[in-house]
Amino acid sequence: MSAKCERLTSNYKWIVKFFSVFKKITSTIVFRIWNFPHVDMEIGSHVTGRVEIRQFTNRPLKLLVKMKKKSRFSGNTLIQGSGYLELGENSFAGEGFIVGCNESVIIGDHVMIAPNCTIRDTDHVIDDVNAPMAVQGIKTAPVKIGNDVWIGHGVVILKGVNIGHGVVVAAGAVVIKDIPEYAIVGGVPAKIIKYRC
Repeated sequence: MSAKCERLTSNYKWIVKFFSVFKKITSTIVFRIWNFPHVDMEIGSHVTGRVEIRQFTNRPLKLLVKMKKKSRFSGNTLIQGSGYLELGENSFAGEGFIVGCNESVIIGDHVMIAPNCTIRDTDHVIDDVNAPMAVQGIKTAPVKIGNDVWIGHGVVILKGVNIGHGVVVAAGAVVIKDIPEYAIVGGVPAKIIKYRC
């Protein structure tokens, strides 16, 4: 490769890196300003791309999102509800992440959430067959995810679930009950396949 080509390639890489950092910084600043006072971001936490917060106005509580150090939400993320969401240190959620949070969703440190996952701490009440389901209200129960957890692509986690430390949840699983530490689970509904240790 000629010296001129090497110089152009080097300049091109620098420009791409500059715009990548610029996009991350501007996305984070816009996210903080647009969603104030619903967002508390610690040093090093950031968003990459569009992250939307939808505050439910028919609930007495206000939605609060806490992002601990070096945590990250990727683009096309939707956070909705009126509860408390916490993303732990060095944790990240991939593209297309959806959280329905009307009580609390606590995600531990060093958690990897693959693209297109959903976490919901809320279900609709459906007990009265003589009334429309849409007017029967909701039931909530907190969701807690331990540290060092890997959640595969397209996983759905429903209300009241506690996921222990070191768990691996296989792609496409639907988690409806608690998972003990270091378990590997998969399926619909998710079942223990084996343990990591």
